[in-house]
Amino acid sequence: MSSAKIEKAPGNYTEPVIIIYVDLDNDLADCGIETPIIGLNNAKNVAISFGLCKPKDTDVNALLRAIQMTEEMLKKGFNANLAVVAGSKSSSDYERMLALSKQLEELRKRVGDANAIVVLDSIEDEKALPLISQYFKVIAIETVVVEQARSIETAYTVLSKIVKKIVSERSYARMALGYPGFALFVLVLLSLFHLVQEALYAILLFISVLMMLKGFGLYDKLRGFSQQPIKIFSVVLMATLIFISLYLMSTDAMTYLSEGMGVARAIGIVIGKYSHIIIIAISIPFFMKMLRAIQYRDSSQILLNIAILVDIMLSYILIQNIALIIQGAAEARSLAITNSIAVALAMAILTTISEVIVKGQTGKG
Repeated sequence: MSSAKIEKAPGNYTEPVIIIYVDLDNDLADCGIETPIIGLNNAKNVAISFGLCKPKDTDVNALLRAIQMTEEMLKKGFNANLAVVAGSKSSSDYERMLALSKQLEELRKRVGDANAIVVLDSIEDEKALPLISQYFKVIAIETVVVEQARSIETAYTVLSKIVKKIVSERSYARMALGYPGFALFVLVLLSLFHLVQEALYAILLFISVLMMLKGFGLYDKLRGFSQQPIKIFSVVLMATLIFISLYLMSTDAMTYLSEGMGVARAIGIVIGKYSHIIIIAISIPFFMKMLRAIQYRDSSQILLNIAILVDIMLSYILIQNIALIIQGAAEARSLAITNSIAVALAMAILTTISEVIVKGQTGKG
């Protein structure tokens, strides 16, 4: 077999260069391979053994790339060598770096001073670069990622950073966890009283208002208006609705009494029939306050007014049960009393939670 004569490229390539492949999580140890490994031929033998042991591991591709780079540099006349170092199987970064530091120290004693080209197989392994630079002068970095896995790894890295940011920074945690968590709590609470549809309507209404305010740029425009006309409008609308409901209740009650119906039964029927109008009327000022809190991004007031609105919705159930009790229907009275107690407890719990949240927000502010 004839061998081609390799000529050196022009230039001074006498300064030693060490290509260092880093396996920070030490997958090589799973195949019984001990590190550090020095020398091109030794690295080739390790690549074959490791490839047969773990053919699907991305470390195989990175190790082959390090071998390829070494051979290319030798052909060009560089004074190049190859080394394989590893960290630890431990999940602790400290233990990994400690193991890697010992191997780098041994490598430095055996090869001496050299420029280093570091070959990695993941973005995570880049943590080793500051440590390597303490033992060798790093002149280049090669991160080898299998093409099919590049987008997955990038997405995973970005997602993990986002999750850490959400958990660690309070402003992001409030938006990504606090508000959705509170909304889920309200949804579950209302579902216990068969108000899932109403809860979904309320949540969709809340989201739609936010989208319109943000989409049409109404935050700054709303700040230009005085709050007084809004307050007057909400109070007038509330009073109008209450007046209409009381008028309808009194009219129907007089009709029932003229037909010979008992007073208690007539009052119970009209309360159950028109109480929803009063509930809507009472909700209007708090809904306006919630919109104003959204406008000024006052998270404590947003949570407080949402809790008040949910309490008002629960009070509608309580009023309906009281109406049944007043009507005197024996078959429904016991169930109505039980439901009333349950609703009252739910309202008390929700009020307590909202107060704790608001106090916590105020204390941190």
